[in-house]
This record gives sequence, structure tokens and C-alpha cells, in this order.
Amino acid sequence: MAISGLVYTHGASYGSQLLNLKYRNEHAHGGKLACAMRDAQTTRLQRGMHVVAHVCVPYAAARLRRHAWRLCETWRRALHGVEAAWGLACVLNLMVFLYDGRYRSVVDRVLGMRLVYGTRDAGRQVSFEFMNRQLVWHAFTEFMMYVIPLVNLSSLRTRIARTLQGNSGQAHGNLHGSVCAICFGRSGNVRTSYVHTPYKSGCGHVYCYYCVKSAMMADPSFPCPRCGEVITSIEKVV
Repeated sequence: MAISGLVYTHGASYGSQLLNLKYRNEHAHGGKLACAMRDAQTTRLQRGMHVVAHVCVPYAAARLRRHAWRLCETWRRALHGVEAAWGLACVLNLMVFLYDGRYRSVVDRVLGMRLVYGTRDAGRQVSFEFMNRQLVWHAFTEFMMYVIPLVNLSSLRTRIARTLQGNSGQAHGNLHGSVCAICFGRSGNVRTSYVHTPYKSGCGHVYCYYCVKSAMMADPSFPCPRCGEVITSIEKVV
């Protein structure tokens, strides 16, 4: 709706204006490739019908398709026939457009509105700065998509946190045996850090199975938060 409104008020959409394009009244040029330096402006009727064809007609067609099940069989067949005819017309118009380059859509052809250069003597110098920037970002994103799955982010995060905190391997050595040091390290609350499904590490300290197992999977050299020894194996506490 906004784009069609711009065509009505300015004679072209913002995208067309960026490409130095505007609509002209091709009927006033006899439908030929005129070489006149001045283009005929489109009429209000043409621009108004352009808005109706691109806003009102698609909306009405969508509403009609949504409620087509309420119609009788004859009307449904007629609706399908109209849609098929419209699709065929669009395909034929595309083929003709690729041949002569005049009307890019069926609506433009019916209304006689053709996109032409707004300024014919504009410079044709091409700037590849934007294209180069897009290619660089595209290559960088593809590289990151391949590299990121190969990086163990959990292990990297643990190593960075361990480096920033210094020797934190024995930071929770004074906690009570019924408290999971891993849970406490995450929440900092003793009441919510009691051991559930207890498993004992090789150094003899007890942790929640989920906590210690997930920590070992994320970092194979995960140190015990109580004594600092690397946890290599765990066993269930009976």
C-alpha cells in the first residue's frame, strides 16, 4: 500500500527512484520507443488505477479465496479459471518483457505505464564499494557458520571464567558435604544448592549427577570446585 501510494504521489516508488527510474505515459508516445527528451507524465487516472490494481484487487482476491468454500461449485471453478488465466497472462507478459523490455507487469501493460530513466544523461559510473562490502560480509558469515559448530563454547566459557577468577579450584572447599558446589557456584544460594541424585567424583566429593556430568561433557579437564583435582570419573553414591 505504501509503495503504491508513492507511485500515485511521486510517479515512482523509492526503489525505482534509487535506480533512476520513473513511470511515463506510454500511450502518449504511441506505444513506441520514443526518442523524445521529455517524457509524458502519467495521468491521475493511471496512477489511481495502479493503486487499485496493486492494493484493492489483491486484497479482494485473498478474501475471496478465503471464503471460496462457501461458494457453489460453479463459482469456485470460475475463480480457479480466472486465477489460471491471470497466471498465464503473467508468464506471457514476462516473456514479452524479456524480449522488448517495455512493461514489466500485466498491470503496467494494460494501463500504459512504462518505467524509463528519470535522468537520461546521468553518469554511468558504477561503484563497487557496496558490492565489495556485501561480498566480504557474506564470506565472513559463511566462515563463522562453519567454524562456530566446531568450537566448544561451554568449555571456552569455563576456561575464560577460570582464568579471570584465578585459582578458583578450592573456592568452595569449606561448603557442607550436602551442598553441590557446582550448583552453589551458579546460584550462590546454599538453600537451593543441595545435592540431588548424588554422584561421587574420583576425589571423593559429591555432586548432583546432572551438574557434574554436564560440566565434564563441556570441559574434559573440569577441576573439582572443592579441591581443584581434575574430575575424570564419577560413581553413584549408594
